[in-house]
Amino acid sequence: MKAEMKLFLLRALREAQGQPLTEAALVAAVQAVYPESLVSTVREVLRGMEREGYLVAVADDLTGMIHYGLTRKGEMRAALL
Repeated sequence: MKAEMKLFLLRALREAQGQPLTEAALVAAVQAVYPESLVSTVREVLRGMEREGYLVAVADDLTGMIHYGLTRKGEMRAALL
């Protein structure tokens, strides 16, 4: 299921057209499609995709919220979907 989740996240961020999405929004979107997904699992997948170079994460110092966006590598992969 993690592979499907990765593809879903790439699609979701591609559809955002360059706008970063919050971790909370991405977790909620994944759980809407994969209701059995745990928050911890989605976060693990997001962090793995960041390590793999598909996503960039930026933490807001004021709110503590994490925003994700596609890297160039992520954009290239998302374009194939």
